[in-house]
Amino acid sequence: MTGVPVVVCRACDGLTFTVDTCVCTYDGDRLFVEGDRPGDGTAYRDCQLCQGVGRVARPCRPCGQTGRRRAQLVLTMANVDTGAVASANVVPGVVEPAPWPGGGDWHLPLAPLVRELAAAVGAGSWRDVRMPNRSPDGPVVFLPRRWKPGLPEPTRRALEAAAIAAESGWPWYLLLGRTAVDPPRDLAADLGRWCRLADLLYLDLVVEARRRHSHADDLSWSIRYEIPGGAVPAEAHGWADDLPGAIAATTLHDAMYGLIERGRAAPAHYLAGRDRECPQAPSVDLDQLERRIVADCTDVATGAATAGAQAVWRDGRWWHTSLRTAGTTETFVERSTGQIACRQAVVLRRGWQPPAPDHPSGTSTAATATRTVGCGPAPARWPVDLPIRTASSVPAPAAARPRCAA
Repeated sequence: MTGVPVVVCRACDGLTFTVDTCVCTYDGDRLFVEGDRPGDGTAYRDCQLCQGVGRVARPCRPCGQTGRRRAQLVLTMANVDTGAVASANVVPGVVEPAPWPGGGDWHLPLAPLVRELAAAVGAGSWRDVRMPNRSPDGPVVFLPRRWKPGLPEPTRRALEAAAIAAESGWPWYLLLGRTAVDPPRDLAADLGRWCRLADLLYLDLVVEARRRHSHADDLSWSIRYEIPGGAVPAEAHGWADDLPGAIAATTLHDAMYGLIERGRAAPAHYLAGRDRECPQAPSVDLDQLERRIVADCTDVATGAATAGAQAVWRDGRWWHTSLRTAGTTETFVERSTGQIACRQAVVLRRGWQPPAPDHPSGTSTAATATRTVGCGPAPARWPVDLPIRTASSVPAPAAARPRCAA
């Protein structure tokens, strides 16, 4: 088979659209949906999507409404130290199929091809740009069960093309490599750097353990940044089984994700610049920190299980507190089908609030300062060449100002 084969999209059979079950059938023929109780599979008679039919047509996303998919994957290895780049096209016939370890299915082993690219650019270690935690051996392409070594070559190549096309949702895999082998990740050092960043940005770094189920022993661990004084989020943001697993599964982007939404109800702070030494990354004992958080998941006085516990990094130290149930809330949401859903969530609160952060106030002895206007991504600034008045001589603002750092 020469060239890049194009196969019919298996999702839509070449029609460019799919006919799927409408989401209204999950809740059944009822206007008001309470809780997570599923319906009987009947379509909602006044559904705004399917008009009560129960089926709805949607554009086919895998093929981009073309009805065809290219049976091609591109693997690119780039050495960021030397700038060397090498690529390989994965099409039927390039990689010889091999049985999956343990028997059963056949697959296209791409690991040898990835290692050849790494050797070509002199990379000792590499990562997938889109999914850094993905295996360095590249994607796994399983062949259809009908594929057998004894089949005629055109049939085998056609089945391989169908398998490659099914993986072409991300047709280009970019791997960034380094000449030297990356040392093992130091999880304690990573957490220490995140603590230092929290001090620099006047944020809280929260290490949280929540019970997955009421009174269950298994905990769900997560790490995130918060604005001091914000409420405890209703939903957990991580599913790691322990603290090291939470650090390994969290990136800086993950820890910052949702910071604005979580901080909308937090009290505002007016920050003024002050001369201070740049904080250093603290040394963190992960085992001690984890054991303390786990201990706070049990009430000391009664021995009853709490909803969870937190360790909050604020003002250069850890503050520990348990999580308590403070009631439930109900939120009514109109769905795209026209149905009204009632969502119930458990409200959590901290058993003990850490002291207010020691943020710099408006007091300053500097002769020149820079003040911030607004709280946008690129605030306007202008120099003030006059001595700044002390906080005692400046009247308090009538309304709380946005939390901006000077």
